[in-house]
Amino acid sequence: MLKQLFGNRLRFLRGTKHITQEQLAGSIGVTKQHLGNIERGLSSPSFEALERLCDVLEIPPASLFLFAGADAASEEPDARTP
Repeated sequence: MLKQLFGNRLRFLRGTKHITQEQLAGSIGVTKQHLGNIERGLSSPSFEALERLCDVLEIPPASLFLFAGADAASEEPDARTP
């Protein structure tokens, strides 16, 4: 379930920056297929890829793990979350 939540969050964040899977994959040094698998919750990124994701998306690492609800699909985290 964590992989799926992470993938949904990554897909949402990528969309807010209007970046394609192909562009993001190239920027972080993975294949488009691997990035697609991460977004679908089938694979996990390496720590190095996580660092590059944060650089490209211009976000702190914790932002990748802010899950709003049970599905956390495409919403910003609940404002009540500390």
